[in-house]
Amino acid sequence: MHDRMQLLHMARTAPGEKLWVVIQQATEEALLAVLENPACEPFHVLAILRSPRATPAVAERVYADSRWLRHYRVKAALVHCRATPYAISSQLIYELFWYDLAQVALNPRVDPRIRQMAERLVIQKLEEMAVGEKMALAKIASRNLIIHIRNTRREAGVLLNLLRNPRLVEEDLLALLQAPQLPVEFIRALAALPQWCNRPAVRMALLRHPHTPVHVAAQLIPRLHPSEVLQLLQDSAPRPIVCLLYTSPSPRDRQ
Repeated sequence: MHDRMQLLHMARTAPGEKLWVVIQQATEEALLAVLENPACEPFHVLAILRSPRATPAVAERVYADSRWLRHYRVKAALVHCRATPYAISSQLIYELFWYDLAQVALNPRVDPRIRQMAERLVIQKLEEMAVGEKMALAKIASRNLIIHIRNTRREAGVLLNLLRNPRLVEEDLLALLQAPQLPVEFIRALAALPQWCNRPAVRMALLRHPHTPVHVAAQLIPRLHPSEVLQLLQDSAPRPIVCLLYTSPSPRDRQ
């Protein structure tokens, strides 16, 4: 009891530099007490919302205080906090910028309904975003956002950054390679990545794409299995480079 009372007293009265100690070991009761401390600053509130001991009551107290809601980072932290009730997060999420919305969509601690809302809001903002912003989004996009980007965006920089996204899967690349118009820079970059061009389905899709440069196709063809070569030659309109390399006599045959 003595320790509890001492901790609560410290939470309510300690100077700002000592509040970190309280936040690190605080219970819900002590975290609420820290929020009453005149020395509490927005960065203390951020630490409270990131604490595993934060509860819905703590999030509600932060939300109810206009001192904290004046700060954008506090609003973003409330949406990220797993303890924040849905009713609060679903209101604050409309005030977040696209980058924070993309981060919310990736946060497994956030209510799935809020993550879906974040993805929808990013998609709504996408058309108004600058190319540089779209490029930055491509690197961090969630799975649903990747699917939307691959189906709607054809800017070279966006697609190149999509290749750097760790959540990109083979299905995404095959869908992209179905598009007749693709930036040559993207095709070259994809063909240069062993983790993708060594996959038979991706390699075949690259060789079938009309914009794959001849020198890129020539580098991919030697990796083909004979059955893959046969598939390419049996296409209704096989790429000329494929026909050339596999129907011309070899140097040994010409001797």
